[in-house]
Amino acid sequence: MKRRLFIFLLVFGVGLNANPDPVAELKDSVGVAVEALFGEGSETKSVEEKRAAVRAAFRENYNMDIIIRRAIGRNWRRLTEDEQVQILELIKEVVLKAYIDGMQGKSRPEITYREAVKNGENRLEIPSVVKMEDRTVHLKYKLARMQSGWELYDLVAEEISLVSNYRQQFDEHFRRGTAAELIEKLQTLLKHEKLDHKVTL
Repeated sequence: MKRRLFIFLLVFGVGLNANPDPVAELKDSVGVAVEALFGEGSETKSVEEKRAAVRAAFRENYNMDIIIRRAIGRNWRRLTEDEQVQILELIKEVVLKAYIDGMQGKSRPEITYREAVKNGENRLEIPSVVKMEDRTVHLKYKLARMQSGWELYDLVAEEISLVSNYRQQFDEHFRRGTAAELIEKLQTLLKHEKLDHKVTL
């Protein structure tokens, strides 16, 4: 699992189900996540306090299981129920840690949203441009209307699909490795003193 973990930095607070306007809800929720790290008083908060604030928003408002399960793809059926639960939670924690650690000491990103594009009644794409200290990222949110409401099912950064990118890496792992080995690698990553968006399995 390498590259592009940083694009999760804008989805930790995303909860799209309550608001009938998914575009407005996306913008509001992204703001919550960014505010947790760069808002007033954030400079006096410890890393653990920031991590706890982002984790709380993430767990309360955003179901990342959809993206993770789509990325794992056909390998999902190879996992036991316990392995599925462990891997989902470990990936969330690795992404969260990489996000918090990677953003330490950096300035607030500047986010510009483009006009949303409808792909039928139940599909929506919301393009955005994220300007950070060391890079500018063109990020596209892909939403689908599901029984639970509007859900984020993929992210596309610089024309590279997050789901497709990770699916290739999970497929590669499972060609030679096991679920137990993946769990061990994720647990090892969480023990690292610091992670950033270049974290690899």
